This record gives sequence, structure tokens and C-alpha cells, in this order.
Amino acid sequence: ARLPYSAEFHDTRAEREELKREYAKYLEDGMKMYHQPGPLEAKMKAKLVEAFEPEICEVTNQSYKYDEPDDAETHFCVAVISYKFVRKTIKEAEEMVRYILRDDLPKLKSVEIIVDVPEVLPTLLPTPKPWYRQVEYSVQPVDVEAWPF
Repeated sequence: ARLPYSAEFHDTRAEREELKREYAKYLEDGMKMYHQPGPLEAKMKAKLVEAFEPEICEVTNQSYKYDEPDDAETHFCVAVISYKFVRKTIKEAEEMVRYILRDDLPKLKSVEIIVDVPEVLPTLLPTPKPWYRQVEYSVQPVDVEAWPF
């Protein structure tokens, strides 16, 4: 059986070298996601945590996806999940985030903002008990002597 990426499949040494370079670039791009937060990224996250007391707050520098220097902080994805967004539309919640980050936004080229409220577990919701479903159960005395075991 012939593997599609085996050495015999590629006729020339140049094609094999090109594949190696592409794979090395793929690994390098993947590793750029694991970095220490820069000063602007840490500052933005601190502001959001202080303002919204979120369940989840993620500020991700995505500048590595674009043609930017390694230490650039120009493209961000901001995800905030907080109870402060209850009874707000998505647009209103995004505007709240933009207002908190208003000093930092002019420094950026693009910002993706994701906002949501935490999911409420069904066990925490009060269960409605309408009058027609309320049934009173009476406890009947049990004759223990009549048990077969």
C-alpha cells in the first residue's frame, strides 16, 4: 500500500523539501497560540474581569494569524460570559464591552467580541406547580408481617 505522504510518492527532492517547510510552518503557527500575554492583553482582561465579574473571560491575541511582528498586539478576540448581560441584547452587551475597552480600542486593528450569559441549570429553576397538578398522597400503614421475605 502506498501512503500519500511517503517519500516515494513525491518524485523530486524539491517537493519533499517543500512539504517539510509547509509542515514546519504549520507547527510554528500552532505554537504561536501558546504565548505569554502581552501588556495590552493583560490590561484588557483585568478591566473586563473588574467590570463584569465574568464566569468566563478570554482575551486572545490573534495577531500571529496576520502579517504582524511576533510581539504585536493588534488583533484580538474577546469572549465574556457574565450575568451582567442578563436582559441585554447582544448589541447592548457588546457596547458595554466596547465602553470598558474604549481607551484600548484605538490601538487595535480589529476586535472580535463574543458575549453571552451563563447557562442556567434546569435544577436551579423553580418548578411551577399549578393547582390541578397538586395531588395529595396519603400514607397507608404497611403491614411488615405480610412481607414475603
